[in-house]
Order: sequence, then C-alpha cells, then structure tokens
Amino acid sequence: HEGQVRAPKLNDSCQRPHLSALALAFPRTARFEAQVTPTATRRETKTRDETPDGRAMSAPFAPAPSSYVEAKKLDGLVFAEEWIDCDDDGGDEDECDASGRVRCRVGLPCGAQLVFNLRDKSSGVLLQDETKAEGTFEQSGVNEFFFEPNFGLEAMTGFQIWPGSRLMIEAFASTAINHVRIKYWQERLASRLNIIEIGAGAGLVGTCLATMGGNVVATDLPLLVNHGIWPNAKRNGDEIDHFLTGGSSLRTARVGQGHVSAAALDWFVPAERQLPQSTLQNTDLIIACDCLFLRKLLQPFLDTVQSICLLSKDKDLRILLTFQQRHMSGIFTSLEELLSKIQERGWGVECLIWRDIAVEDDGDHRLFLFEVTPSLGSVVQTGEEKKESVQDDST
Repeated sequence: HEGQVRAPKLNDSCQRPHLSALALAFPRTARFEAQVTPTATRRETKTRDETPDGRAMSAPFAPAPSSYVEAKKLDGLVFAEEWIDCDDDGGDEDECDASGRVRCRVGLPCGAQLVFNLRDKSSGVLLQDETKAEGTFEQSGVNEFFFEPNFGLEAMTGFQIWPGSRLMIEAFASTAINHVRIKYWQERLASRLNIIEIGAGAGLVGTCLATMGGNVVATDLPLLVNHGIWPNAKRNGDEIDHFLTGGSSLRTARVGQGHVSAAALDWFVPAERQLPQSTLQNTDLIIACDCLFLRKLLQPFLDTVQSICLLSKDKDLRILLTFQQRHMSGIFTSLEELLSKIQERGWGVECLIWRDIAVEDDGDHRLFLFEVTPSLGSVVQTGEEKKESVQDDST
C-alpha cells in the first residue's frame, strides 16, 4: 500500500487493572486511519472491536496495538532478490554452496548497498514492485548440511529472510514511523549502540544496523554463523582483528559506520559460557527477529535473554523482538502464550509497531515489534539453574 500513516490517539482512561497479558502489551487506543494515495480516500486500518490476534473483542482483552505501519517503501529502503546462476562457468564456487542460492540486495536510506547470500528466497518480505526470485529451488539428494550437528528446522529457516527482519530494519532506518520509542532507538543507534542479536540467521539485520552505526554481535547456531552470518559480514565489510578483554576474540568486520561480529550462541547453554564477558557487560540492547515461531524454543530464548540482562552493566537494557502470528496451533507459539511467558517473569512488554502481511500460499498474518523491559528484581530460575538446584538438594 502507498500512503502516509497517521499516529493513533491514545486513550489512557481505558487502562484497567486485572488485564490479561495481551491487554498489558497493547494499551487501549482510539480508532485510527491511514491516508491512502492516489485516491486520497480513508481506509480504516483497525476498529475497536477486535483483539490483536484478530478475534472479536471481549473483556478483558484490549483492542489493536498502538502503531500500524503500511507495507510500503519507507524512506528509500529497497529489497531485491535473484537466483545465483550456479551453472555459470565463470561463477565463484563459494557463491553456489548451500547457503548461497539466492542473492538479496538491500538498499538502505543512508545510501549503503548491501548484498546477502541466502539458501532460499524470502517469505512475505518483498513488496509488489520489488524484484523477486521467481520459481522455487528443488532439492536433489541429501541436504548439504544434513550431517551437521545443528541441522534442523530452526537452523535451516535461518538461511531465509522473514518479514520481521524487514520490520526491525525499518524501525531503525525510517523517519516515517512516528513513535517516541522508535525515535529513541534511532538516536541511540547513531551513537554507537552495543547490540547482541539472538537468532541472527544469515546476518541481514545485524549487518544493516552495523552499517547505520551500531556495534553488533550477531549470534546463532554454529551452522548459521559459519555459513550465513560471517560470510555475509565479510561480503559487506572488511575483516579486522577484534580482541576483547580477557584474551577472548570474535570474528569481526567493519561495515559502514559500525562493526558486526559473529558468534555461536546455543539457547540451551548459559550465555556467559559462550560469549566474552566484556561483550555481555557492555550490552545496551538485545534484538531478535522471527526466531520464536516454535513453542519449544520460547523458554530457552527467555532464559538466554535473562542471563545476558543479569550480566549487563546497563540497567536500562531492553529487548526489541519481532513476532509473526501463524495459523497452526500446537507447534507454533501463539501471541498470548508469548506475552504470558514474558509477564510470568515480571517483565514489561509494549507493542511499538505492527502490520498485516501476506504470505504466499498461507494467507494474511499479523506482525509485531515488541519492546520488552526486563525486571531484574523478579528473576525466575532458568532451566539450567533449576537442574543444578535439584542436584544440590539431592546431595
């Protein structure tokens, strides 16, 4: 859709006690509209009669989240994809491995042009007039990564780009989004924000934020670090020696105005056992895009976030995460379950921006960007801590 979005008018008088996790995340808002061009007609984006997950509203649920963003090119942010011609005799063999079948080009509002190699084309990311990689890739034989220790659905989906990654980049890059917290994080990024990205996949978001001035440590499973994050970081920047306090080092590339480092992070192992202490202590922000779709990963993710928060010197540390609703229940995390698990830890959560997206062959989905405020005074035990506690009691 084309057009400029008007900021909603908040109605604080509708805040009520004893609200569900959904109501806490989505403060009650007045009805708001988006101006659509060229017909200049008004289209009602959301009414008071639905909950954030699309159901008819009944107490104690709050209606739509606070800021709707049109799916359009914001301030010159452009995506384009193409298949890599692996049959070209002059092609680089590295360009045609399992993590390099699709080339994605990203043009940032600052003028930077970035290139990322992916295993498959994106899902629900590109706009109608953006160049797409037509057709599908047919896998022949055994997957190249089948015998890798981290092979699985959660790893293989990381080689694609998902809608939440684009929304996160827009939040930091666009001046068209009128939200006080979005403006705040844009200013912080320009002043060399220290970011840990969890579930970075192919490294697209971390590399883009580094280009805009951030110092990003992009983390994921070793399979994705070695075949996605680090190759793409080098593709867009210059490798440098980056030694940290205590003799630890991370593979780092200078990209644009900032730096992006690549590091393995297993959510089932405490972060302090995997990342340098100086990295954890100096973290200002944690980001995560499109990585909470499987229910089995929700608790380990929150445990990992908690361990980083406890070690950071920045007591105002926040988490920005994107979440896409999906139709299948049971396997996929629901919106209400996500917010409930966050609330159980005593953490605050607010929806900053959201949009509806169309996914090929799967209909419409709702996509959110949440800001989570951890409360270190109400820490719950992680799975690892509970296990150790049981062992101590038995002793």
